[in-house]
Amino acid sequence: MLRLSASFSLLYPPSLPPSVSHPRPRRLRALVFAASASPSASPSARSLRLLEWGKVCRAVASFAGTAHGREATKKQLWAVENVSYDRSRKLLRETEAAVRLLGSSGGALDFSGLDTVAVESAINCVSGGSVIKGQEAMAVVSLMLFVESLQVTIRAAMKQDEDSHNLLLPLTETILDAVVSKPLVKSIQDVIDDDGSVKDTAEP
Repeated sequence: MLRLSASFSLLYPPSLPPSVSHPRPRRLRALVFAASASPSASPSARSLRLLEWGKVCRAVASFAGTAHGREATKKQLWAVENVSYDRSRKLLRETEAAVRLLGSSGGALDFSGLDTVAVESAINCVSGGSVIKGQEAMAVVSLMLFVESLQVTIRAAMKQDEDSHNLLLPLTETILDAVVSKPLVKSIQDVIDDDGSVKDTAEP
């Protein structure tokens, strides 16, 4: 979860004679109408719509490197109403850990090369007993190798000093506990080229 800090200030003009009329801008009237159009929505939900929270969510999500990351970011930001205090603190600790990790790696963590859509397709195919495509298999390999590299980066950052170790602990459960199957990676690389085509040397 990303921490957002937003401040809103409304600047009013000085007192004017009663004869001067200042109609409410059309855009603001439209926002107020849209926010109040759904009586079943909670007051906080209507407030979020009035503040155009959807645009904020899309703007923040655009920084995610993968399609699934963008969708997950928007979903979490819209679920801000239902997040408990303890859950919020946990997410904030994870955010602080991620920021520290980015600083330790010099901003070298790039998720944009991961094709999470192809990975999801591969998982669905395998779950249904179908054969996956070569490009999907290589997408799985790329993901596992990235996770392995990320684990090395986190462990190296945690060894820098005690403060870094404690701050990065929230990432250990979600990343360091992930198991990368090296035999699976090798078996795929033995038969599939980087472009997703089957190698000539692959055994039937």
